[in-house]
Amino acid sequence: MLANRKLLFEDSTVWCISAFNDNGKEELIVKNNSLLHRTDFFPGLGWMLTSQLWEELKVKWPETFWDDWMRDSVQRQGRACIRPEISRTGISLRGKKGVSKYVLFHLLFFL
Repeated sequence: MLANRKLLFEDSTVWCISAFNDNGKEELIVKNNSLLHRTDFFPGLGWMLTSQLWEELKVKWPETFWDDWMRDSVQRQGRACIRPEISRTGISLRGKKGVSKYVLFHLLFFL
């Protein structure tokens, strides 16, 4: 992920670099560690943005469901995220506190 941070500064249409692939199940991916994708879907785990973008977002940051809020076209403004084919991070069910509510969804429907 850090190796790709320069893309945040070189391309104004990139608004985040992620270490996570939401569709990264082993049977769905290409086994290629260097493959990256540009996506309109905000991957909610292990991501970075510039401090300039944070200044834009922090004044209106929601108390809950921030990951869904980040996926809204009003926030995204046509910008994309870069994500890897093979995730560099994952979901931990130990960290059950947070604002995204994804863990509850995961527990209810996937375990």
